[in-house]
Amino acid sequence: MKNYLLLLIIFSFLYAYPQNQKFQHVPAIYENVTEAVPIVLNDNSIIAVYLNPATDSLYSIKTTDKGSTWGENLFLYKADVTTLQKVSGLMGLKTNSGRLIIALSVLKTITFLSSDDNGASWTKLSTLISTDLYNIQNINLSSLSDNRILLTANASYGRIYYSLSSDNGNNWEPLVRIEIPSSLPFSSSDLNYVQLNSGNIFGIYLKTLSFSRTIYGLSAPPDDLRTPDTTTIFSSAEAIERPRLTKTSDGVLWIIYQLNETTQFPFYKQYDLYYMKSTDNGVSWSEPVKYTKYTGDDYNHNLYPSDSYPLITFSTKRFTNNYQPALAEVGNTTDENYPPFIKRTWHHETDYENQTINIRSEIFYDEPVYTYTLVFFDSMVAGELYDDGLHNDGEANDYTFGNDFNIPDVPVSDQYVMEVNKIILPLNKNGVLADVNSSVRIPAELNIKREEVVYKYKYNFNVWSGHFSGGRFDEKGFLFSSGFFLGGLDNSSLWANGVASASLVNDYQPGIVNSDADDPLNSLYIIRANDPPFGMSWQRWRDAVKLGADFYDGNSDGIYNPVDLNYNGTWDPGDDMPLILGDETIWCVYNDAVLADLRRWDVDPKQIQISQTLFASDKQGFENIIFIRYKIENKSLVDYDSVYF
Repeated sequence: MKNYLLLLIIFSFLYAYPQNQKFQHVPAIYENVTEAVPIVLNDNSIIAVYLNPATDSLYSIKTTDKGSTWGENLFLYKADVTTLQKVSGLMGLKTNSGRLIIALSVLKTITFLSSDDNGASWTKLSTLISTDLYNIQNINLSSLSDNRILLTANASYGRIYYSLSSDNGNNWEPLVRIEIPSSLPFSSSDLNYVQLNSGNIFGIYLKTLSFSRTIYGLSAPPDDLRTPDTTTIFSSAEAIERPRLTKTSDGVLWIIYQLNETTQFPFYKQYDLYYMKSTDNGVSWSEPVKYTKYTGDDYNHNLYPSDSYPLITFSTKRFTNNYQPALAEVGNTTDENYPPFIKRTWHHETDYENQTINIRSEIFYDEPVYTYTLVFFDSMVAGELYDDGLHNDGEANDYTFGNDFNIPDVPVSDQYVMEVNKIILPLNKNGVLADVNSSVRIPAELNIKREEVVYKYKYNFNVWSGHFSGGRFDEKGFLFSSGFFLGGLDNSSLWANGVASASLVNDYQPGIVNSDADDPLNSLYIIRANDPPFGMSWQRWRDAVKLGADFYDGNSDGIYNPVDLNYNGTWDPGDDMPLILGDETIWCVYNDAVLADLRRWDVDPKQIQISQTLFASDKQGFENIIFIRYKIENKSLVDYDSVYF
């Protein structure tokens, strides 16, 4: 009988070999980054500043070779926002003096950050607050020839504004409304200004009506932008969005906008980027040129002026299974050899009787010249995905690829079910026993190949083990949830923490003290007495030893090295081996790093680390017993008194 279930998919990065050098991946530490801005430091050095998915914090990352390699992701600033608020505008600039400035807006407020050391450190400069504007967004910054900085933005009710700073961004004049002729309210947005070589100011804005979108040009002297002259640049019945204006050092004006287009694929629309150029200060413009062709969204772009071509960042899924920033030069790149668009990949069903899983992937492509191969964690090729209707993939040629695969024996696990004769006990790597809906995390990689180019997308498939939560003996429930409480005195202050999921107490997270809870090393390590000597489980125990697990040191050198020293194919007392206490041993380590405001009771972490070992045997007298051993360590510099477990 087949069971059908929902699947949680955790996405990771794509690595393409060879990578398209013209569209560079900006490797943000977060998934689904949809807003980033570039700041050019010099010919080769660029900083990309981006918002986290919660749109409340800024991070930056730097390249010194135009995006071929990148440095570390650095935290810059956390905005003062509530749950219902978010950063709605973001822009960066290198001023004439060399100072870097970032502007970000939240509701009525624009906040400015500055760096005078090329982005190594940042300082909050000032805050520009409007008393009568709401939802300030689409911020734009530009330097004027007299060293003033021009800021433009639009707000609610279709109004657009500007402000000036005469002291390198330290202070700003109040926002002034720009009077633009409009037959309808609520229709103007996306104001951008640049200074022409003549000294005058040229700008664009977007007017949105029921059946058309029009990009208008504005021109005004630099000392008074309130009543500019307007001209029509481009009008379309299509859904033009987010027009951005910049000027390169050769005096050419560029407009880049995004368009949400219908595709050949059923029920699917995508964003692409287009650009236009003017070589006569905005008097005339070229026809729009489609810049991106990838079958997937390329959108939320921002520009920065460069020598001959504008530098652009935009969000895309061409590098990963989630939105990540891309970096490129508009007009100096062509969108070639892009991968097909993977709309989704999922675990469709499990056949527990035959121990197989069905994997499917919805893939949109321009030409069917790719091969799709699924590779599981151990680098053993599992097989291809097909769209022929013959491999449990749905209908033929419906863009849904699939196939059935044997469920691999995966050593990496966040959860596990210990089955000892008549006892079934689920557990996880956080210290929870019984109260675990157990699943197996199966790492896999979808390789898409076209000629010599291979794109590699990484996934984690969570496959339900077939066991519900709760400890069972002889098919009857005996344990709902188990864990522990720990308490003592910190000087004279009483504290307590624990793992008791039934009481909503979950104060511990995987890993040793001061480690990243999401580190793949922080897992359940499983050893069986009948595992092949020196095999995969023995080798993986190396990682457990790094985290503090015990081992048998056969050659007494203090180093865990599970190799067959005698080359006889069997284990000898002089060889190293894992800690094997019974027929099955399960080890993990966790610590009390969960923050106080995320706990049921407001108790700060105490840097307590616990190594947990479960083991069992089928030998007579032990066949229905599971042993649990805890090793509790105080990793802080404080002595705790009267501690009870």
